Amino acid sequence: MIGDDYFELRSRIGTDLLALTAALRESGGDAESAAILENLIASLKEPFVFVVVGEVNVGKSTFLNALFGQDFSSTGVMPTTGKILFFRHGPEHSVVPVTPTLDEVYAPVDFLRDFHIVDTPGTNSVENEHQLITERFVPIADLVIFVFSAMNPWGASAWQFLEKVHREWMRHVIFVLQQSDLRSPEEIQVITDYMGQLTRQRFGRDFPLFAVSAKKAFLARDAGIERDRLLHDSGFHALEAHISGIVRHNAARLKKLGSTMRLARQILEGLKERHTAGMHHAKRKIAVLQELQTERELQVDRTLKKILPALDATERDYHESVMRVAGLAQDALATRKAFQRKDADEENESTPRPQSLDHRLFQELQHRTGDRWRQVSLVLEEDVHQFERFLYAQGRGRHPCGLLPPPLRHRPQAR
Repeated sequence: MIGDDYFELRSRIGTDLLALTAALRESGGDAESAAILENLIASLKEPFVFVVVGEVNVGKSTFLNALFGQDFSSTGVMPTTGKILFFRHGPEHSVVPVTPTLDEVYAPVDFLRDFHIVDTPGTNSVENEHQLITERFVPIADLVIFVFSAMNPWGASAWQFLEKVHREWMRHVIFVLQQSDLRSPEEIQVITDYMGQLTRQRFGRDFPLFAVSAKKAFLARDAGIERDRLLHDSGFHALEAHISGIVRHNAARLKKLGSTMRLARQILEGLKERHTAGMHHAKRKIAVLQELQTERELQVDRTLKKILPALDATERDYHESVMRVAGLAQDALATRKAFQRKDADEENESTPRPQSLDHRLFQELQHRTGDRWRQVSLVLEEDVHQFERFLYAQGRGRHPCGLLPPPLRHRPQAR
């Protein structure tokens, strides 16, 4: 395949751009960078443009069939009109008239994904307006292929047409001497020598010149064991190698690839900076949260040390109170008490009933522990406020997960 290494490089760059686009989308990157990446990906797919010119009956159609690897003439895709044909890739064979002198020809051929071919009408049979349109394609062409017939390479119209090509664009021109199988190798040598001499006289330069047999090259594609021999005899190896070199070393395309990579690298660096900043921010949050957790655990320990004596004292008080109340209960339930009779005169309804045992237990505990637990509540409240002040000071008024209210005012401890 022509230009395999270039297209492999372009494919790798395209794959990397797609990966970068996905990463940018997942990280919530800016829309401007995403649009730039989409444009870069689209620009990578821009095909090379080859313009093929030559007189009628020089074998241009056969040459294009060999270059494409498909017989367009037999499929009816290649019209037999005097129009300019602009070959592009499409899902099916179709011909779309663009102007009275230009048709776009779509074909499902992989070659046309990377190469657009402009097949011009014969230079010796077109009207002036056709020729003007033909010349408009030359400035945008990556390669202009002048096809000459080995049977008659001296047609004046092709040489006159070449003289109309701007000198700056001539660096993209190559010569193809088609139908070389109809001449002997000695005759081909004489013809190529003379064409080189003629170009030096007329244009002051040499053009790359390839004598080929497009017929043999096309047949070689399905020739089995004869394939290598036919390809060697066709001369297409040298032609395809030269075209691959043009594709590989195309300054404009390489510059575009370089610009694409630079822009992508800038976007990647920006994405990296945002991720790095996000990671640092996350690490700071984690550090703050860890410090807050450590301080909270320390504060819990300090608070427990303060209130554990109160818990122990309360436990002792409760035990003593329970023992006291239990003694009262034992006395109340004594047999002699339960069956003791009182004189009716001594009974007085106004005499207050003795308090229940649970009420006595509650009063006993309240009397013993009330002040103590009021002090404990003040200790707890002070420790909570102290931890709030720590949070506020540590975060300078801002919690890692949101705003913190200012610390509450310290309540004076009851005396």
